[in-house]
Amino acid sequence: VELPAERIYFLSSCWLFEDERVLERARQRKETLETTIEEVALELEDMDRAMSKQGIFQKALTFRESMQLVERKGKLRSELFD
Repeated sequence: VELPAERIYFLSSCWLFEDERVLERARQRKETLETTIEEVALELEDMDRAMSKQGIFQKALTFRESMQLVERKGKLRSELFD
């Protein structure tokens, strides 16, 4: 294998693990993020169902909350893939 002359930077801490604990922490973090993403998705589904029964003012408030959840879900997915 021939490497390029430039420096190569690895963004993942898994390249530096000295024992199994680091890898296990990464697995646990991934599981936690996946669980949280699922919870947010379920909460969004519940909000969608509730919005169909609400008036215009309540729909506006619920829409704002749902947008915050969508943003949170995006951030969690970003963390998951980092």
